[in-house]
Amino acid sequence: MSSSATRIVFGDAPDDLERLLAELQALVVQYPIATQAAFRALVAEGRAFARTPRGQELAQSIADSPLVRRGRMAWDVVTARAFDDDPDVTIPTVFLDALAKTAAVDALEPLLSRLFEAAADTGSGAGVDDAGPRDADAGMPAGAGGR
Repeated sequence: MSSSATRIVFGDAPDDLERLLAELQALVVQYPIATQAAFRALVAEGRAFARTPRGQELAQSIADSPLVRRGRMAWDVVTARAFDDDPDVTIPTVFLDALAKTAAVDALEPLLSRLFEAAADTGSGAGVDDAGPRDADAGMPAGAGGR
């Protein structure tokens, strides 16, 4: 093992860490297909690196790292462990499962109302208002062009 071990040093966590994690979670939910593709690419890159001598050295040095365990826990919570490195998976099944379960709820309208109200209160709305879904990039009603 080389004497130049990789070290990562962090200062105090930012005051708005909870907000940043919530924003990351909202992005993951808003763009599950892109997140799935990015996750799959990162896993492939990590596995390729792990086959190199430096990658093997790094893997040994972080094998029992509390920082890596906590990072994995944070990733699992933020992403609901929804992502898979299987190349045949386009959209995580956890999202499809949630949609199917939601469709089966008897009191769907009150549930959705509470979700929209909560999103409005936190400012994490999914681009839906009284006029219907909106194109997130252009602020226009969905399907109205904008690109």
